[in-house]
Amino acid sequence: MLFTSAGVYGCTVVTAYGLRAYLPGTGDGIFAAAAIPVCERNVSLFSVGPFRTP
Repeated sequence: MLFTSAGVYGCTVVTAYGLRAYLPGTGDGIFAAAAIPVCERNVSLFSVGPFRTP
């Protein structure tokens, strides 16, 4: 998992309304409402890969 702060990119920071996650075979995915600071331009701030057991 990768998560970083919008402020480190020197961009205009705006507030997103939440996150949407798409899982294989789920159609529209799920939405989690949350006020999240993001860059106004397209910058990848959050990424999740496959979950694996140790």
